[in-house]
Amino acid sequence: MGSGGVGSYHLNGGDLHVLTAEYVGYAGTGIFNQTGGTNVLDAGLGVASQAGSTGQYNLGGTGVLQVGGSEGIGTGGMGIFTQTDGTTHSVRDQLHVGGNAGSTGIYTQNGGTTTVKNQFRLANNPGSTGRYELNGGSLLVGGGSGREAIGVSGVGTFIQTDGTHTVTNELMVGGVRTEQASMS
Repeated sequence: MGSGGVGSYHLNGGDLHVLTAEYVGYAGTGIFNQTGGTNVLDAGLGVASQAGSTGQYNLGGTGVLQVGGSEGIGTGGMGIFTQTDGTTHSVRDQLHVGGNAGSTGIYTQNGGTTTVKNQFRLANNPGSTGRYELNGGSLLVGGGSGREAIGVSGVGTFIQTDGTHTVTNELMVGGVRTEQASMS
């Protein structure tokens, strides 16, 4: 969605099943508004995948999002994910917020539940920026490797004002290269 142009998708009820990957703002501008129903992806989710792209995913109401692979918010461009109370979001593999050089990923969780089975990474590569705000609800990183890294190689920030944050294995703040990371 949004490959060089502008596109939007509104899921207010029912079921959407994507047998491969779903992209919101692949090389252009894309917006996915989900206020209900279930969005099931057999593979991954990319929000703002390519350089210069803009993508936004809004998960609200009673929406359920199930990602069967990895998820990238701001892998190449400017990616935003917002989640509110009453929602369920699960990622079977890895969640990356802020991926490549020049990219920015912002995830704001005001409620609901988010589960990441394997790894959760903020600001994965040099020159990337990743920010996660947990203002309510629950975030669980676990079930697989259960590792969370803030500022892997870029600038990562995790801000928790409310809610529950559980990491079943390792929490690393600041990676192995030149990076900045903060947690408050």
